[in-house]
Amino acid sequence: MSDKQKSVEKDEVTQEQREEQVRLAAYYLWKENGEPQGTDLDDWLHAETALVAEGEEVAAE
Repeated sequence: MSDKQKSVEKDEVTQEQREEQVRLAAYYLWKENGEPQGTDLDDWLHAETALVAEGEEVAAE
């Protein structure tokens, strides 16, 4: 397997892990907010934004 193929596979795993982190964060936001119906997109976007901001803080340190 070439280095490029290994890199692509590694990126795919990283993307899957990132998606799982967003999924879990969105779930916990939904739970914290009392499990309201119809907020799935908002919860997902808020979770994604929070994780991006958290990553930027870590990178700045």
